[in-house]
Amino acid sequence: MACIVKQKRKGTDTVYVYRSESVWIPNVGPRSKRTLIGKLDPATGQIVPTGKRGRKKKEPEQPEPEASAAAEPVAADVPGEDLERIKQALMDTLAQEQQLKETMDALEQENALLREELAQMKALMGRMEQCLQDMKAAVQNSFDLCLNAFQTENTETEG
Repeated sequence: MACIVKQKRKGTDTVYVYRSESVWIPNVGPRSKRTLIGKLDPATGQIVPTGKRGRKKKEPEQPEPEASAAAEPVAADVPGEDLERIKQALMDTLAQEQQLKETMDALEQENALLREELAQMKALMGRMEQCLQDMKAAVQNSFDLCLNAFQTENTETEG
């Protein structure tokens, strides 16, 4: 039975496509026989054949047709419209820049607040860690005292 197997190469991130067939080899057992079909094109998801037999023949490049003069007016024909369009694009860009600056300032303020909160949390965690260590020492001390008392009581009752 044959199936299609995709295998990604780590170094190049290229995905190769193989035709895999299961074959039975006496005294050995089942094995897979793979035949390279081609590469997987990341943009289209299509299999592009590799090797001499699978390569597509290059088509001669076609020169692009010239744009007709009526398609778009020449800048010299309507200079006022071009100037207005450039002016509007500049105004839009300046507005976007101002908006981005305001967003950036707000994010910087939020970042400063978060850093301050983080520093406070780290200090609190340090105090909590110290309390836990103190509690551990107190529990260990209590355990040791109880153990000593128990051992002393047992030696007195035995003797």
